[in-house]
Amino acid sequence: MLRVGRRPPRLLGMVVEVLSRRRVFVPMTRITGVESGQVITTGVVNMRRFEQRPTERLVLGELLDRRVRLVGNDGREGEEVTVLDIAIQQLPARRDWEIDKVFVRKGKGGC
Repeated sequence: MLRVGRRPPRLLGMVVEVLSRRRVFVPMTRITGVESGQVITTGVVNMRRFEQRPTERLVLGELLDRRVRLVGNDGREGEEVTVLDIAIQQLPARRDWEIDKVFVRKGKGGC
């Protein structure tokens, strides 16, 4: 979800691919772990096909390898970089998750 104010963007859930290559949405409140190639959940998963809303972004699909400009007051304002990886964290004492860090590379090349 796009960020509000100065808070980092929140993660509402994950889009996972299930049998028959169908993509479904799993809320972050249902996810108990992420392992190699697996998302571990509790409860029942709604198998309705995922449809993206205008205020939502797919981190892996839309942000990785994207060219962006840095903002801030550290003297690198406006520098063009490529997003290579994104770290998420679960907020303490809450079930919310948010983007914690973004790893970028300077210059024109992605990798």
